Amino acid sequence: GAEVLYRGLLGEFHEDAFHDQTCMLVALSRMLLSLSARLDAASNAGPTPTLGLATVSAVLRLFFPTKPREHLNSLKRLLYNSSTSQAAQRQRRASRPIGPGAAEQRRASRP
Repeated sequence: GAEVLYRGLLGEFHEDAFHDQTCMLVALSRMLLSLSARLDAASNAGPTPTLGLATVSAVLRLFFPTKPREHLNSLKRLLYNSSTSQAAQRQRRASRPIGPGAAEQRRASRP
């Protein structure tokens, strides 16, 4: 995304390329979230939407039919790394004390 924007600012790409890429990524995100919500609702999996690797692979092959397998694998790795870092952040937030005195407890627990 940033590289396309940078090249657009340099005049190497038309600004529509950045807009088109952004629209495409928003559409992919919406499709993955929608599919995840439908699958989770059907399986009663809980509040955290999840998709299996096979499902994500199939969605990416349908969404990007002309992309080589190597590019799709890179995208899957990027999505996996992003999701694991977000899960770790959620877990850290969930383990923080909440309520009166929580700020003092956090300060006291710091080295």
